[in-house]
This record gives sequence, C-alpha cells and structure tokens, in this order.
Amino acid sequence: VMNILLPLLIVGNRFVEGSNRTEPCPAEEEFRCRSSGRCIPVLWLCDGARDCAEGEDESEWRCHRHNHTRCAGDQPECGMPDGTFRCILHQWLCDGHADCEDGSDERDCETKPPDLPSSGHLHPLSSSPKCSPSEFRCAGGDCILRDLVCDDVPHCSDGSDESEDRCATPPRVPAPEPVHEEIDDWPGNGTTVPDG
Repeated sequence: VMNILLPLLIVGNRFVEGSNRTEPCPAEEEFRCRSSGRCIPVLWLCDGARDCAEGEDESEWRCHRHNHTRCAGDQPECGMPDGTFRCILHQWLCDGHADCEDGSDERDCETKPPDLPSSGHLHPLSSSPKCSPSEFRCAGGDCILRDLVCDDVPHCSDGSDESEDRCATPPRVPAPEPVHEEIDDWPGNGTTVPDG
C-alpha cells in the first residue's frame, strides 16, 4: 500500500488540503497562498480581489463552497446581489467612496464639522482614511499593507500599488561601446603623436 501525501493549505495553525507548504503563517488568522507561499489575512479570502498570484484566494471552489462563512470578528461586510458577501476594511466605512455595490458602507455616517483652528481658517476634512505607518495609501485613498506594494498583484482599486512609475527599477546604464582605433594611430608604432 502506498501512502499518498496531499499538499496542505494553512489557515492559522490548521492544515487544510491544497497547499505545497507545511509551515504555519506567522499570524493565527492568515491564509497561505499555494502558488507563492505568501501569507494573507483570511479576511482577504473571497473578497473579489486576487491577492494570491494564481488567484486561489478567489477560486470558485473556495468562495462558493464557503460562502456561508462570514467576515472575521467585527469586520464590516457588504451583501452582494447573488447572496454572497464581501469583507471590507473598517477604514472604508464612511470614507466618501462606495465600496459595497449597494453603497451600504456610506450609509448612516455621522458628518463632523470641519476643524476650526485658532486662526479662524477652515480646514476641510479629507474623505479618505489616514493610513498607518505600516500601510501604503493608494491614489484612490485606500490603505493596503506596504508589503503588498510592487508584488505584481494589484490590491488598490485603482492599481496604483503596481503602477509602472512606482515599481520600475532604476534604469540600467548601458555599458560603454568599445573603442576601436587603427593600430597605426597608437603611439610607439612609428607614428608621431603631437605633444598636448
């Protein structure tokens, strides 16, 4: 009888069929991408954005089979027309941009008056969230983990984390062309070289 070892997929410290890596992700609530071995937060599973190189976090099998699961903890979610859901980040609530198809992330938002400093000048409020030091602010105002910038997988809704300008490596300086001179022009071969 031959033993068959199936690859495993790791969610936290649980091993699940499907991955070629066996070491757990550093954080308890993380999913290891089978294609790259990269760990992503479980809240990114089935959220409509491909975070794994081969899209296994958005596979039809995973998302339709597990559509009864809800977002982690108190993470906000959007109900989708097909009865599924999408997990969104807290900072996307009331940020002036509808991230849910039905706009529910922008409903029932309290409006704050602008700050009025002692100079008496108004400072308009930004409709975009502030990102933490470990996050990158997308051109559209979204915040993503800095580790996800220039990883060849767009995470910003506008793709600014993978923009050519941001991710381009410094241009290579071409090697100088070899100089070819006639042997007759070299000093010491019988020709006279003027003093400089």
